[in-house]
Amino acid sequence: MQLVNCQALVKNSLKNPKSFDMEYSSIQQGTDPKTGHDVVRFKFYAQNSFGADLIHEASCSFNDKGGVADFVIQ
Repeated sequence: MQLVNCQALVKNSLKNPKSFDMEYSSIQQGTDPKTGHDVVRFKFYAQNSFGADLIHEASCSFNDKGGVADFVIQ
């Protein structure tokens, strides 16, 4: 469920959400040692403003109640 929530946040933040293509082999789940919160990371392809497909990495951190506390796209 956390992966699905993270995917939706990342996809909806893109300039072209329809271009979102996740690399399923890159999914990593774990716990942040500093906060103890669950973390999900994955790579995905998406088009930029010029239509070029670029690879990105997304990371979502979840709070104690399971909601997304923070997400980052690199």
